[in-house]
Amino acid sequence: ADAISKSIQGIVNTYFPGMSDASKGSAVLSVDMNHIRGATHTLVAGDRVLIIQMQNAIIDETNSNAYGDGIDKDVIASGWKDVRNTGEYEFAIVSSVSGNTIQLTQPLQKSYTADGVFQIVYSPVYDNVTLTGTISSADWDGYCGGIVTFDAKTLNLNNQSIDVSGQGFRKGKKNSNSSVLLMYWGVYCTDNDLYFGEKGEGIAGSPRGSYLLNSKRLYSPQDATAKSGGSFGRGAPANAGGGGSDVNSGGGGGANTGSGGQGGASFGVDTGDMTVYWSTTTPDGGPSGGTGFFPNGGMGGTGSGTPDPFRIWMGGAGGGGHQNNNAASGGSNGGGIILVTSRVVKGSGNLSANGLNAENTIITGGLLGNDGAGGGGAGGTIVFGFDDQSAATLTY
Repeated sequence: ADAISKSIQGIVNTYFPGMSDASKGSAVLSVDMNHIRGATHTLVAGDRVLIIQMQNAIIDETNSNAYGDGIDKDVIASGWKDVRNTGEYEFAIVSSVSGNTIQLTQPLQKSYTADGVFQIVYSPVYDNVTLTGTISSADWDGYCGGIVTFDAKTLNLNNQSIDVSGQGFRKGKKNSNSSVLLMYWGVYCTDNDLYFGEKGEGIAGSPRGSYLLNSKRLYSPQDATAKSGGSFGRGAPANAGGGGSDVNSGGGGGANTGSGGQGGASFGVDTGDMTVYWSTTTPDGGPSGGTGFFPNGGMGGTGSGTPDPFRIWMGGAGGGGHQNNNAASGGSNGGGIILVTSRVVKGSGNLSANGLNAENTIITGGLLGNDGAGGGGAGGTIVFGFDDQSAATLTY
């Protein structure tokens, strides 16, 4: 329905959350037309759309080292038990639209799960297109957004950028302030926001502390019927970072292909030996005096390990830090997804899907960082397909 020549900038995609499961072999999509975001566009026959599973990983959420991957005694408390179809996608052509139903011209090649959150994205098709400003996405909101996608015969970058930095999975917040020092380090999954920073958002779902309304929320052993807790504590849900712990440890970093870093150690009341920070297996509790530095920072998110252009994720978000002086920082957002194809690319331009850096803590008592900093967000994913870029200069 497109195949036109034009100049573009800003947001060019329109986003529709999936409302019910879409099975392989079906040619019908049910979408939420009351939650449309992005560019104003009415879907019509011939439009190209992207269907992509955003979240659907299964994690172990017991309050132990088994958190995440389900493997106890591995000192990691991160990862997933089954990634399922998270990140799988395909393109399709619209045949017709009626109410909340999109009919496709061909059956789906994959299946998509609404409980795990998938979205449908209008993906324009151009003959010749020139960028006249930065192209970005609508920020991911737990239902849709975070993706730039289009196809062109000829793409002129024209010294502009396609930038989805920080538009991916969303950050975990710092804990509500507590002046009590309990030196926790064995708490991986809890609803308690007093002593623990919040986990970041990732492919396993959204922490309920900040994102209560989202459909794919982290489960909690303390709230099994509601399946809506487990937002706080060290454990890292899949590719998102875990939260920092009492006292003053940092949030874990988000992940994508590579894994995120563990949050910084707790504040030492007296003295401590940091040489053992990365290698010591810690018990469930600190010395009664609370002396030394303890490796109770949020666990880093787990990466996929291998880039796969047919399974793409947004960057996992960082977990929030712990504070007892109202000086900590929350985590930071991950990067979004760029999925663009063009036969010919020319001109100079930049493609960016960076995660956001961790924020500094507030200066208290003349000290910077006396409370815990949040974890940084992971970079997103760029898939850029082309036949000829001989007349182009690209930076990433």
